[in-house]
Amino acid sequence: MRTRRVLSGFAMCALALAAVPAAAQGPPSETPRNANKAGKEAELLPDEPVVTQHTARINGQSVRYTAEAGWLPIREDGKLMARMFYVAYTRDGVTDLAARPLVFSFNGGPGTASVWMHMGYTGPRRVVYDDDGFALRPPGGLEDNPQSILDVADIVYIDPIATGFSRMAEGEDLHKYHGTLSDVESVAEFIRLYILRKNRWMSPKFLIGESYGTTRASGLAGHLVRAHQIYLNATSRTPRRSPTSRPRRGTTGSSPPISSRARSGHFWTTWSGSRWGSTWRRWCRVIAWTTRPAARWPGV
Repeated sequence: MRTRRVLSGFAMCALALAAVPAAAQGPPSETPRNANKAGKEAELLPDEPVVTQHTARINGQSVRYTAEAGWLPIREDGKLMARMFYVAYTRDGVTDLAARPLVFSFNGGPGTASVWMHMGYTGPRRVVYDDDGFALRPPGGLEDNPQSILDVADIVYIDPIATGFSRMAEGEDLHKYHGTLSDVESVAEFIRLYILRKNRWMSPKFLIGESYGTTRASGLAGHLVRAHQIYLNATSRTPRRSPTSRPRRGTTGSSPPISSRARSGHFWTTWSGSRWGSTWRRWCRVIAWTTRPAARWPGV
């Protein structure tokens, strides 16, 4: 009898101990159904673009230009999938758009907005840095970019989906455009729609990409032709280095100081030698000068 009571006590203790971890674990956790679905962030963007007028000192001359910040819809089978944000700069007073180059620009990552190309390389305004290319103590500031390309070409800075202010529409898959091909397709659709709405079909068209943006630019060159019959005049890419790095004053050597126009030691072009060749050659002449003599173009 006593033995039976002892065994019963051990059995109850064993059951109690076995129940402790089970109770501590609780029910298995479940991933929320909407964890990978977009919220209402895209709806925060204003319906109409914001347009302002400015003047900047570029390449020794005063350039009047219009800045436009807005978004374009990315659709599939008529359904809104995302809103892609952009900032565009167009020079005022241009009457012949067929003779005015149009440059689409983006950064890399993937997962980076176009802020570095915008505020450090080619835009009409740039972040103020010291002579060694380092950020100044707060507060920061902006200054005219004398090396901007806006004097010779209009520029559209694109934020790919999920970067900058670009967002998926409510309820859509957050990662839909995170693949190499889907990224190219979405940016190509933006370019097509921008050209259509701004009536820039006749303008010579260029791409500038940095880091992963070079992969995107290469993919876009082919996809734009295949999907939309849009032919690019040229593409260029920039190296993976600080967009605001500049040589110290007084630097000497056989090469001129690297400015934001000298964005690349890596460069390729499909330029066909049309009537805009002089403008393109002017641009290439500066791009070709780099810190690596082997990368320079002879005869440019």
